[in-house]
Amino acid sequence: LRRGLAGAQFAVTIPMLVAAGLLLVSLNRIQTESYGFDPEGVVSMLVTLPGENYPDWPDVLDFWRTTLPDIEALPGVLAVGVADARPPIPVGENNFVLEDRPAMDGEPQSVAPWITADPGFFRTLGVRVVEGDLYADVPADTMRHALVDQQWAERYYSGESPVGRRFRSGGCTVDGCPWVEIVGVVEDVKTSGLADTRGLGTIYYDFSRDSYSSMRLHVRAQGDALAVIPGIRNVIRERDSAIPVGEVETARELATQSVAGRRYTSTLVTLVAVVALFLSIIGVYGVMSYYVRQHVRELGIRIALGGGPESALRMVVVRGMAVAVAGTAVGIVATPALTRPMSSLLYGVSPNHPFMIAVVAGATLTVALIATIIPARAAARTDPAV
Repeated sequence: LRRGLAGAQFAVTIPMLVAAGLLLVSLNRIQTESYGFDPEGVVSMLVTLPGENYPDWPDVLDFWRTTLPDIEALPGVLAVGVADARPPIPVGENNFVLEDRPAMDGEPQSVAPWITADPGFFRTLGVRVVEGDLYADVPADTMRHALVDQQWAERYYSGESPVGRRFRSGGCTVDGCPWVEIVGVVEDVKTSGLADTRGLGTIYYDFSRDSYSSMRLHVRAQGDALAVIPGIRNVIRERDSAIPVGEVETARELATQSVAGRRYTSTLVTLVAVVALFLSIIGVYGVMSYYVRQHVRELGIRIALGGGPESALRMVVVRGMAVAVAGTAVGIVATPALTRPMSSLLYGVSPNHPFMIAVVAGATLTVALIATIIPARAAARTDPAV
């Protein structure tokens, strides 16, 4: 019973250690993912215009049109722009209807991250236009305009140009709802988090056509991005002292936030797995130590009859490792079934990763061997006279 319980500890530990290893590998791969832009020197902040001073969107737009040039003229500032998103922090997704490819009855409408941004947003992040134009280059008429990224274009118009195509919000499908025309395609940016693999693509709506009172000001600075924040606050304070500026964070900090949940999960699973391994080692060590005490007469007789210390050591090690190997084998067999449900938490790695399973099994057996050798050495030192 004791040996069976010790083996069960190993059987439980193997899947936990594999899960912890897979989560750590996933986290490392996410952290090395490209943002879709160069994050060095980029900082964002939340700027909220009071409703009583800026009641309508023309007032909001006028504030930004007069303020952004002054911010961009500050020493150390290379580019500025506004948007209602902070890549790579995930943004909300909206459904929409394509004019030339409407959803059939009963089919769900298409969805994609939807960001409102001005042309400066793309220049600040260094996102290039690969087809068409930015909003600034489009005549200001009654048609609403949007940009899409390459992923969106490939998803809905693979091998075709999306420029000139029209869509409208999925929640506004009655006659008279405004159509939005696609005027350009930009490079992909991680707008749904660093680990998102759904390939939804992103829609960028023209800020000048529908301004919001709360926007994220994005700044690319030369050198330390946070060094320009006091100057930006002064510029905004000179315009209106009632405007708060908060949530100042660099792009690197935002990336860290975007994987905070995964980091917490990885840390928790790793700690539990390490504790389980520690208990398994204590288990096999305790079982074999008790075995040596139980069989001290047998070990003495073996040594006295010419078996020698090596025979005693070998006997204890074989028995102890049999427990560890049996438990490890059961754990390896059970691992795929136990790690498959966590596929949604993994990124760039399979839940049935053979190399990870092999590494965990090898490391576990190595540690178990060390834990078994300690009581085995005590057995080898048994004095036949005693």
